[in-house]
Amino acid sequence: MRRVNSRLLLVVAALGAAAILPPVSLLGQDVPTWALEANRSFYEAYNSANLAALMKHYATDAVILLPDEAIRGRAAIEAFFSADFARARSSCEWTVDGARAVGRHAAVWGHEKCVEAPKSGEPSRTLNYRWLTAWECQPDGSWLIARDAFEETKP
Repeated sequence: MRRVNSRLLLVVAALGAAAILPPVSLLGQDVPTWALEANRSFYEAYNSANLAALMKHYATDAVILLPDEAIRGRAAIEAFFSADFARARSSCEWTVDGARAVGRHAAVWGHEKCVEAPKSGEPSRTLNYRWLTAWECQPDGSWLIARDAFEETKP
């Protein structure tokens, strides 16, 4: 539990610093190329219900933070997405609204619009979400999701 709290505090501190400091860019731009590419790859895997490709984005000890629960660890996250893919087919359009980095950690946030088609035959529905993802740079230079939080937004 202490490890989870320290990482969450790091994300909160990074976001707090982002609110009072000028943007810290990894590649001299507001939204780093790696963040755009990672999100493109993530949504490509999600929209095609490619669980194996989607899971490559998550660290072993990653946590998804939902408004009413936390899903801890890659195995639980895999089960969460597997159930989601079994229930409905989704097609999401996404936008990265911003990114800030502190050392080997980065916060990337944005919003998405998803059309969800239940496999039960119920009518499709459109959902809007906002999200915040904390990424950790790995020793090989790749980035993995450490914390992922999203919530539905209402018009």
